[in-house]
Amino acid sequence: MSTGPKGPSPQYLINSGIPEINFRFEYKSDALLVGVGGNYKSLKPRLSSTLNYYVEGEEVNEDYKTKELASGTSFFGYFKHKSKPLTVKAYGVYGQMMFSMTMLGGYAETEFIQDQYPNLPDSIFSGGTNIKYSPISTAAAWLDIHTNGKTWQFGLFGGYSKNLGSKNEIIGNYYSRGNNIGYAYRISPRMIYNNGKFRLAPELEYTVAAYGTPDEKGIVKDYKEMANFRFLIGVYYFF
Repeated sequence: MSTGPKGPSPQYLINSGIPEINFRFEYKSDALLVGVGGNYKSLKPRLSSTLNYYVEGEEVNEDYKTKELASGTSFFGYFKHKSKPLTVKAYGVYGQMMFSMTMLGGYAETEFIQDQYPNLPDSIFSGGTNIKYSPISTAAAWLDIHTNGKTWQFGLFGGYSKNLGSKNEIIGNYYSRGNNIGYAYRISPRMIYNNGKFRLAPELEYTVAAYGTPDEKGIVKDYKEMANFRFLIGVYYFF
């Protein structure tokens, strides 16, 4: 789900009235898989906005229907090649509003609007929450290589994700994941041992995230890397 003023919810996509659109072109053979595609998504974070103004010294609050949307596109490509000794897989994506893909990014508030309100002179205008939004862009890629032995298999995964910020100045709230993370990456070697119906699969993960302070366009500056190791082991019995 995407997130917004009321937290993660499918309602923002429902409110927009525009279906999320995905397209993909793919070639597949016994040894090779190659694909490219794109995505378009439009959210309506708010159905109404509140205008605050003064009449004869008294504050008046009125709600108005809002049409402002948060929209973004993304493009991706991937491939997989399998030979007898080795399998290689890779994926790359450049996109906006990637929160619902459990990635860095989302959108943010970029402009407070007055001119859509009817016939209100500047002298009585005190503020409002009719807001424009700008998507936050993300780039990410990963590569996975593993052997195809029947008894022993060895693999290596590596992935990197970069927060590219917004094209517009951000003046309000972020509705995103990791808006204070400039980039993150992971390196993860693994091993699999198969014996009949039994499998033992240990894996080591080294993960780094660069935490910092976002500037006026959401680009993280003055970051510091934080790292951790994690050891996992899977035990399987197939029947």
